[in-house]
Amino acid sequence: MIAVFYTTPESSINDAIILTLPSNIGLVAGALIFAVAGHRIGHWKITLIVSFTLAVVFGGLMALVTPTNKGLMTALIFLMQFTFGWAQYEVSVECIRRKGNEER
Repeated sequence: MIAVFYTTPESSINDAIILTLPSNIGLVAGALIFAVAGHRIGHWKITLIVSFTLAVVFGGLMALVTPTNKGLMTALIFLMQFTFGWAQYEVSVECIRRKGNEER
């Protein structure tokens, strides 16, 4: 969506790279914050449901984006990727934890 709305064939590579930062930083930030705070929060099923629900909500809100509101798109992409990064890392940790319990 960013590439369609905000870049052209004449756009510099720097502009294109800068526009990819919110999604990539959001994904990594969500995973890192879960890695630090996830064990303290606990309630794995509830946090997984909340994180996926928020990812879907922010993804649905992307329908409000037009080529003229770049700030809204940037914020929604960051929030969507943040919650997705949280959920993705949580699923990985939960799978590893369950596999460890099965081996015992």
